[in-house]
Amino acid sequence: MTSEQALPGMRVRVMDHYRVEEGRGLMGTVVDRYGGEEHTDVDVRLDAGEYGLFWPGDLEEISPPQEAWWRFLFGGEAAG
Repeated sequence: MTSEQALPGMRVRVMDHYRVEEGRGLMGTVVDRYGGEEHTDVDVRLDAGEYGLFWPGDLEEISPPQEAWWRFLFGGEAAG
């Protein structure tokens, strides 16, 4: 992923080449990004509730969770 692709609200996963083994495979949501053209850090709120700073190249976009389409059949709202 490039710094331009890391947009707030985007769901991401930490790639398998990440230098900290315990961080590999973690998932979260991009909160913000910092820096400029030469160096950018991406602030991610991980699903476990913690925050982490990552380089864009250590992240990949993942699909958002599927909406519960069947709730509409019963007059309910989709989870959001």
